Amino acid sequence: MKMLTFVTAAALIAGTASAQQAGTPEAQPGAESFTGWVKVVNGEIQLYESQRDIQQPFARPCTSVVLPRDLQRTANLGGTQVRFSGKAVAWTEADGPVMNFKGSRVANDCGGATVIQADTFRVLRGS
Repeated sequence: MKMLTFVTAAALIAGTASAQQAGTPEAQPGAESFTGWVKVVNGEIQLYESQRDIQQPFARPCTSVVLPRDLQRTANLGGTQVRFSGKAVAWTEADGPVMNFKGSRVANDCGGATVIQADTFRVLRGS
């Protein structure tokens, strides 16, 4: 039984590492680069693993992303594949029902344990 538990835990850890390297939006604290497809809902940037996911009305899982205020206001990222640079921060660090970041606010509509606080982004592909 202990061996099975160890193997299962090792598989989960390996799967998580592979997923992060593959660019899934499952943001792990400490990561610095996040790649995925963007949907913007009520002004909130949501990062998804595949282009197909952004076409679904309530697709999950996703990770909420927040940019500095000027970038957040001017970025037109919906429907694009984007690489964000920044850090994943635990949602527990939020200021109540929102998280503030460099003049922007995010409500974490994705409901994830982490939110990406991105300083920069690069569009990889358009919609």
